[in-house]
Amino acid sequence: MLIDLHVHTKEFSSCSKVSFAEIIEAAKAKGLAGICITDHDNYGAKDLIAKHQEDNFTIILGIEVLTNQGDILVFGAYDIPEDTIDAAELVSLVNDQGGVTIAAHPYRANNRGVGDHINSLPGLTGVEILNGNTVKENNLRALAAAQNNDKVLIAASDAHLASQVGKYATKFSTKIENVDDLVNAIKCNYVTPMVYCQTDNKFYKMEEVYEKV
Repeated sequence: MLIDLHVHTKEFSSCSKVSFAEIIEAAKAKGLAGICITDHDNYGAKDLIAKHQEDNFTIILGIEVLTNQGDILVFGAYDIPEDTIDAAELVSLVNDQGGVTIAAHPYRANNRGVGDHINSLPGLTGVEILNGNTVKENNLRALAAAQNNDKVLIAASDAHLASQVGKYATKFSTKIENVDDLVNAIKCNYVTPMVYCQTDNKFYKMEEVYEKV
């Protein structure tokens, strides 16, 4: 099943221009089976998600946390310090809670990615090697860093507009119904990075459409 793991709502992320309802609509239009709401440094969408759970569409709450080294996506951990801390400390805290951490857009040219700090984060679970708001060159740098450090490869849109939802997504080989399923699947590396092709409204493996990375 296909899930976009990195999307921001305008309700709880000031940088976003797309509402929670619009995100769900756009995700379904592209054939996604689920979506992860990962607003910046808050779990504000918790109640929205609880009210809109569906039998055939999975909506999961995550968070994008800004550390001293850059942004990290977190799933399955909710005791997150309000103060900005080092990436290594966040990774340790999340691991202690049984969650997973993913380096978001690590080489984006806006000083929000952890970059080469990936090399000193052994407890980090995965790396976002396809980010919808990052240029190809920097996505490829993320791919190389992930492979060199044996991290799980993740693809996601980082959508702030409805049109961006599902640009990249992650395919899971197991059914994902809740955050526990998601965490376990990522830990087990039951994932494949996927690229959306607007021409035929289908998703393809990264290597099948490499020029679109």
